[in-house]
Amino acid sequence: MRAKIMLLIAIAAVGGCIVGMLEVYMGQHAYILASGLGGLCLVLFGLSKAWCWLPLENLIKQLESIDKTDRPKQIQSLPLKRVDEVGQIARVIHELMAWTIREHIQARQLRKSFADEVNKAINRATTDLKNMAMRDPLTGLGNRRFVDENLEDLVQSARHTQTDLVCIGFDVDNFKQVNDTLGHAVGDELLIFIASLIQASVRGDDYPIRLGGDEFLLLMPGCDIDHASRITERMVVLFRQHAQSAFPQVPVSLSVGMASLYQDNPADGRELMEIADQRLYKAKHGGKDRLVTC
Repeated sequence: MRAKIMLLIAIAAVGGCIVGMLEVYMGQHAYILASGLGGLCLVLFGLSKAWCWLPLENLIKQLESIDKTDRPKQIQSLPLKRVDEVGQIARVIHELMAWTIREHIQARQLRKSFADEVNKAINRATTDLKNMAMRDPLTGLGNRRFVDENLEDLVQSARHTQTDLVCIGFDVDNFKQVNDTLGHAVGDELLIFIASLIQASVRGDDYPIRLGGDEFLLLMPGCDIDHASRITERMVVLFRQHAQSAFPQVPVSLSVGMASLYQDNPADGRELMEIADQRLYKAKHGGKDRLVTC
């Protein structure tokens, strides 16, 4: 553009000289001089507009449109191939805009990644809190709240798939004597042993639960009652052996009551638990240290 401006100045100077020379030789014809001078001005005006004003105006309009969007294709329409100052300005702006767009995209991706990580952390924390709320802190088993929120779903699922759901209630015989004679710390150790015994004896799909105190519950979806009975009887024997070895001074054993969704056909999960509880009561009052299934 500098060269074009210099060329315009040169044209104006040469044109001025020509007009001056014409004035010397043709002074009496003033209208010819005025016409020549006017034509020279029009030529200079047209060239300056085509070479200087219009390219700058077009560049400004393109920059104004780019300011309203971050799409990369918008900056490709700049006059990047021009070899004058307008082209240099366009190329500098192109580099700046491309950098700005890259930074904007990266910042947006970082914000999205950060938001995703925050949401994941919140979900993990919520899940952990929910799990903690449904876990017994001493044994790590499910608690009564877990039963309240999941029992009816297990019943409906078993009925939908036409499979059984076995509900087993456990109670420690003479547990109060353990606490009174040996202390609550020993009582807690006994409860932890029962929890580990149940967990080690059942399948991964089963749900061992501590209802409170020395009362435990085991839900076994998709398990027939004969298989559940064999597992439970083995647990009763193993617990008796452990108790006789660890607490010979206290007659500790397990009483167990079992109910089956298929066999007993209860109206809902609560009734299934009540049937198991009634049989547990029958086991305790029938001599303890036994399993009652009917």
